[in-house]
Amino acid sequence: YSRSETLVRFVEVNDRRGVVKSVLLHGHDDLKALLRDNMAGVGENKLSWLCQAVKRSVLSHSLLYSIAGGDDIAEVLSSSLCEENVTDMMKKKTWRLRVMSLLESQVSKEKVERRVDELQPFLQKLQGKRNDKTAEACLCLVEDVFDGLPSFSTLAVVLQRGSAVGDEDLYNLPGSRRRPRAGILKSLSINERKYKTTTAMEPEIALLMANLASVKVDDAILDPFCGSCSLLLAAGVILQGKCHLYGYDADG
Repeated sequence: YSRSETLVRFVEVNDRRGVVKSVLLHGHDDLKALLRDNMAGVGENKLSWLCQAVKRSVLSHSLLYSIAGGDDIAEVLSSSLCEENVTDMMKKKTWRLRVMSLLESQVSKEKVERRVDELQPFLQKLQGKRNDKTAEACLCLVEDVFDGLPSFSTLAVVLQRGSAVGDEDLYNLPGSRRRPRAGILKSLSINERKYKTTTAMEPEIALLMANLASVKVDDAILDPFCGSCSLLLAAGVILQGKCHLYGYDADG
């Protein structure tokens, strides 16, 4: 899908768990403006349709803005050193680097540290400190992007970090857990609820159904058989409470 000449590339990789898809976004002016607004902490009204869509998406893993690429880490480093706009936007911010591989189910900590060392010339230009827990900016190195071709890597900035539904650790794609230990899916998990029924709906399904219903801000949303309110809870989370929720159920 293309809008405002933003190139979206879908990468499919077959592994034992099925088909894994990743979306890499490449640097057109509108996307650079989006990244600049996001990194500067501009209000939500300034963010584009793309980040809004990812915030509501249940099945998206992450949204990445590609800033450099190459057949090996040396080419990635050389390309990243020429990307002045991103360097300026991230200057003096705390950062963290995550490594994802489309062909590996697990990326070792040793490999992550090796990549950090290899990318030091670029990371030093940021003039910020490393913080793996509460970084202001998250960088992601995606390796083995194209299946069946020579190894290709791309360095990307994670847009809207923490807003997309899914695993925020971003260590790998094939091994991503269905039920993360953090984030929105954990907060809506049935096991986390104080009150639940025997027919409580899993959060993934509830969020998908809320999106299918096209719920919008200021909507009045009615669930005539609400049970423990799985659907209403999902709609309220998506709209950040800016809606009217009504639920009824039969007793006995």
